[in-house]
Amino acid sequence: MRKVLSMIAMIAVFAMVLTFAGCGGSGSPEDVAEKFITAFFEADAAGIMDCVPDIALDGEDRDEMEEELQDMLDIIMETIDEQSDGDWDYSIDNVEVTDDDSDELIEDIEDEFDLKKKDLESIEEAAVVEIELTLEADGEEEETSFEFLCVEIDGDWYIMNPSEMF
Repeated sequence: MRKVLSMIAMIAVFAMVLTFAGCGGSGSPEDVAEKFITAFFEADAAGIMDCVPDIALDGEDRDEMEEELQDMLDIIMETIDEQSDGDWDYSIDNVEVTDDDSDELIEDIEDEFDLKKKDLESIEEAAVVEIELTLEADGEEEETSFEFLCVEIDGDWYIMNPSEMF
């Protein structure tokens, strides 16, 4: 159980670093949630940054952010491997939209994020997705779930708040 909890703690550290990133380029909010989780556990910063909507970058340099994120992911995964002797895995058990009231969610986004009017108007739809995972280390399992606030921009789905669900 300790090793699984250590894995969860490392994920929390990752989430603190990734306070404004999100995932996108997927055809549905469920797809983008799975894409984000898979990229994280594969230590794929390019996969994560490929998913970051421009409106979430807040003027930051995309390449620099990706490099910093890759460094952090490498440290996190190395630590998880060391703590579990490389004997760990994850599985995505369930992904579902739990709230698809776009108008209300877009109002929440307006209140929560400091977006320019044109960026806010670029959001076509919004949904909340819950993703359930099982983390396993050394034969011990821990189930956990995360909620993602997803938005559709130009036909692609993105995650606006990955840090809040960790």
